[in-house]
Amino acid sequence: MERRARRRAHRQLPAALSGLIELLPSALLAAFVVTQVFVSGSAFAIDARAVGVAAAAVAIYARLPLPVTLLLAASATALVRFI
Repeated sequence: MERRARRRAHRQLPAALSGLIELLPSALLAAFVVTQVFVSGSAFAIDARAVGVAAAAVAIYARLPLPVTLLLAASATALVRFI
């Protein structure tokens, strides 16, 4: 029994499956972000959170440093909530 378990531990995943598994954490994180930003209760909503995510997306596209990106997203969200 132990010998059989050792043989199975050394199997390699197929390349296509391995590539798919590498993409799963990013896809799950994106799904969580989308549901937290665009759903309020049980309804679809676009509010200040969406503006913050859009500001962060622009900052990431512009390749700004992470602290600047976070500050920009938080500031944009706060500004929309203030208005």
